[in-house]
Amino acid sequence: MLSAPAVADSSWSLPRLSSPQAMRVVHVVPSLQSGPETQVRRLCERLADHNATVTLISVFPSGLSREDLQRLEIPVIELPQTARSTFGRVQLLAAELRKLQPDVVHFHLDFGRHAGRMAAMLAGQIPVRVVTDDGGERGGAWRGMADRVLAAWTSAFVVSTEEAAKQLETHGVDGKKIAVIPSGGLGSIANVQAAQKMRRDLGLAENATAFVLPARLAPQKNQRLAMRALAKIYGDREDWQLFLHGEGPDDNMLRREAGRLHIQARTTFLGEKTDLQALLPAMNLFLIPSNWERLPATMGDAMLAGLPVVSTPWDGYSEFLIDGETGFVAADWSPEAYASAIERALVDPERARLVASRGRVFAAERFDMDAAARKHADLYFHLMRKARR
Repeated sequence: MLSAPAVADSSWSLPRLSSPQAMRVVHVVPSLQSGPETQVRRLCERLADHNATVTLISVFPSGLSREDLQRLEIPVIELPQTARSTFGRVQLLAAELRKLQPDVVHFHLDFGRHAGRMAAMLAGQIPVRVVTDDGGERGGAWRGMADRVLAAWTSAFVVSTEEAAKQLETHGVDGKKIAVIPSGGLGSIANVQAAQKMRRDLGLAENATAFVLPARLAPQKNQRLAMRALAKIYGDREDWQLFLHGEGPDDNMLRREAGRLHIQARTTFLGEKTDLQALLPAMNLFLIPSNWERLPATMGDAMLAGLPVVSTPWDGYSEFLIDGETGFVAADWSPEAYASAIERALVDPERARLVASRGRVFAAERFDMDAAARKHADLYFHLMRKARR
């Protein structure tokens, strides 16, 4: 397995490349509408400092205005919305890759794991093919077979945690192809005045406890557990508010659940428009009730913003959260256990501040976007040298 430091070749440095040109790198994401995809955009912007010319392809509408796209530090290509089938989008992506002729193409999220790599195969003549694949649900038999076929044609797999690397190996991926590179954060920095303004804009009373859960509204993220736990703790009290940041298929179900628990007035559905980086410092606790996780990148942002994190014990959490030290972790996925973890974070504010402080120190080391960009560049150059032999 390639750990991040092992990727670089100590006998080689950037000036010794045979080509004087920067490497051409293309990153492919489904869209630019969610936290993980925003992380990729920030990574691409940092890669420009490492002898890389980077283009970002959004397979589906980015949700950004023309003016927003022009303000980005890297070029973004949105595929035309003429093809509705998956294979149609694969063909469009392959055509774009043939035009760009990158040295490296790096795919992200589920579309990239399968359809994206198929598009690169159709495009041909791409020396280095990389996919970020942090595990999680693998899909049915067809996807499992596709993973095995495409793995042989993939230059490297990037994962965020050692746990994700182990999962990939259990699915037949050669450990020598796996590089563990922690994700960089968005760089949230708590600003007291900005946080106070955000609270006023949200209509929060000064003494209200604000909980934030930024995630796709989907079964994996398990927002229902957080709602049930908070209903147990607070009942019909009015001195708290839960903010759900995100969109997804569970939206209607979660709204019904809020009504069933009689907490609809205490639950705010923000969608994805609210600036998460501005929102986090205005909150009191950051919730991760997930059934499973890859690496919740927004967790790093919350820690950098000084928020205590309350999590379920998903596989790999211990690489980031030590219960009572850098966060609070429930014993299991029951509403009672999660409510207990939340209460431990609330009952002793001084302890919670100490945990948040330790979490911030950890996050500053672990969620460093500049370090993540450097390690990705090291990986790309290492793979390019191998491809040229």
